[in-house]
Amino acid sequence: MLFVALCLVSASFAGCVDSGARDDAGETVFIGEEQGLVEESLGGDIDKDSFEEKEEFVLSPAAQAAEEGADLVTPQYAVSIPVEEKRLYGLTYSSSYGGDSSGLSAGMQTNVIVKGETGALSASNTLFQVVVISDNWGPQGAFLSRNLGHPSMMGGSTVYVLQPIWATDGSRAEDMTAEYAEWVTVF
Repeated sequence: MLFVALCLVSASFAGCVDSGARDDAGETVFIGEEQGLVEESLGGDIDKDSFEEKEEFVLSPAAQAAEEGADLVTPQYAVSIPVEEKRLYGLTYSSSYGGDSSGLSAGMQTNVIVKGETGALSASNTLFQVVVISDNWGPQGAFLSRNLGHPSMMGGSTVYVLQPIWATDGSRAEDMTAEYAEWVTVF
C-alpha cells in the first residue's frame, strides 16, 4: 500500500514533504507510477533511474530563526541580538495580548534591556521594545517607533520597534529604531 508522508509546518517544529511514496517494503515508488501518471504529468517519457532519492525539509520561518540562533522566537517575530552585543543585553518577553471593547489591542512584548553591572535586568534600562499592536491603534506614549510590518499569523496587527524618547541621562535619545529593526524578523 502506498502512502505519502506530509509533515505540516508549525511555529514550534520543522516540517518536511516527502517527494516520493514508499511501499510496504520501504522502497521508494514514484507517486502515480502504477497508473502511468508520472509520465503523463511531466509531458512525456521519464527516466526514473535519473532521479535521486532525497528528502526536502521546509522550515517554518520561526523554526528557521531558531535554527539560525535567534535569541527569542515568537509566532509573530524573532529577535536576534548581534553576537558582539549579547554580553551587554538581555531579553524579557510577555505573551499576553489584551485589548478593550473597541478592539484596540497591544501585547506580545519583548524588552531588550541593558544588563546592569551585576548582569541583572531592570526595566528602567530598556534599550527598546518589540510589540504587536492592532492596526486600528498604533504606538502611544513617549516612544520613537518604527513599523516593521504585519505578522502573517495575526491579521489586523502590526509589529513595531519602540525606543524610549528619553535617554537614561534625561536627554532626548538619538533615534536608533532603524538599527534595532535589523535585530527583528517579522513572520
